[in-house]
Amino acid sequence: MELLHSFDFDKVIVLDIANNHYGSVEHALSIIEAFSSLDYPDGFRIYFKLQYRNLDTFIHVDAPSDSHYVKRFNSTKLVKDELLQIAQYIKSLPSEVFGLMITPFDEASVDWAIESKADIIKVASCSANDWPLLEYISSSNLPVLASTGGLDFSGIDNLVSFFRHKSVDYALMHCISVYPTNPEDCCLGLIPQLKSRYSDIQIGWSTHEPPSDTNVVIAAISSGASLLERHICLPSDEKPQNKYSSTPSELQAWLDAISITYNMLATPATLDRPEEKCSIKTLARGAYYKKTLRKNTIVNKSDIYYAFPVLVPSQLTASTLKFPFKLLEDVDKNSSVLPESVLLPDLHESFYLKEALHEVKALLSMASITLNSTFELELSHHYGKKEFSKVGTTIITCINREYCKKILVQLPGQKHPLHYHPRKEETFQVLYGKLDVISDRHTYTLDVGDTLTVLPGVWHAFGSESGCIFEEVSTTHFNNDSVYKDSRISSLTREQRKTIVDHWGRFQMV
Repeated sequence: MELLHSFDFDKVIVLDIANNHYGSVEHALSIIEAFSSLDYPDGFRIYFKLQYRNLDTFIHVDAPSDSHYVKRFNSTKLVKDELLQIAQYIKSLPSEVFGLMITPFDEASVDWAIESKADIIKVASCSANDWPLLEYISSSNLPVLASTGGLDFSGIDNLVSFFRHKSVDYALMHCISVYPTNPEDCCLGLIPQLKSRYSDIQIGWSTHEPPSDTNVVIAAISSGASLLERHICLPSDEKPQNKYSSTPSELQAWLDAISITYNMLATPATLDRPEEKCSIKTLARGAYYKKTLRKNTIVNKSDIYYAFPVLVPSQLTASTLKFPFKLLEDVDKNSSVLPESVLLPDLHESFYLKEALHEVKALLSMASITLNSTFELELSHHYGKKEFSKVGTTIITCINREYCKKILVQLPGQKHPLHYHPRKEETFQVLYGKLDVISDRHTYTLDVGDTLTVLPGVWHAFGSESGCIFEEVSTTHFNNDSVYKDSRISSLTREQRKTIVDHWGRFQMV
């Protein structure tokens, strides 16, 4: 089955030739040749962009001939066959990393773009509210990248709604349409706002800052931009460089800044970094005995002191020692507290729930779900508190009248076992993450916004590999209205399989 949206706009670099070909096919091909040999960041796709205008109809017959843009367009004019020749050269580049993007400024140019076999159509900022042109572009069935220069949020909302309605694969480019753009005028703080406002699409940065500036692109990526655009040129005496286009050497410096930034921002596959932990431990305070003690002594905090450095690699530290503990052998004054010499106390069962609640709070924060500071929350631990992070659910009851609303949190890898409700009908809607549900022997994977209704008496179970928050809207909730498939769970009282937390502060568990 074909997906509704299938084009991936992540990690895209756009190189806009614009009018820097100066009306010469030969010069345009020289630009492409020079820039196709640069060292591009790993994992990026590079799109050379051409601007198409059918100048015979695009410019009004009575337009003033001394207008800046009229002169610029006419002096750099390329006819259709010449534009298609350049496009074909781009499409024939041997590396699959390169592609073709076209900015059409009129309906005829859209047809030319399709004839050129463009990979993406770019909507210029000046066309972002040109609805006849946008209508024509949307009928091309090509992915669309739209710049937002000069638009307020109302205008961007209209553009986004239009593309959604037309089922277009699209992304947005935050753009400041001032040439060149001073760094202080870039308004990069809008990028995270756009990402939050339109969370289902990629947001990029269309740049016009001076070509020697590599700081702005670093800030744009750090703000969340996943597409980046730069004007390029190959200047000569007759074809001068403008103030916002990059030469090959300037673009290479810009590309190098992108590579460095992505390397710095890369998220490790795991937070378990042995080299870092070893470095930290060398600066930790080790635990030492204040006096000589005999075997079987119960050791309390008053018997221990902490000092730098750790003298024995395996010794316990201020962050790993628990009290009280029992000595398994005689120890000398000032000697290190070694794990093989002590019997540390078992962790209280509530420790495992408190640790899990920290992660629950983090997931709620990541999902931007705010709760009151005081409420009652249930922790269902069907196979005991120690196993809660593997089997269980966090249940927050918001309303329970003739109707009921709850917020449920599944930690990463946590499952809720098979059960049914004799009385309650419930509908799940995912707010964050993915939820895997088994209902009436069918398996479903619910994404954000998806819903699923479970009728009374229907066996169901759920869980999440990466963590999930979902709403449960149901008929009235009744205690002891859950029947579990596993008889070990069914034999427990409600009090045995649930812990109640009455507010966040100190995790008051009753």
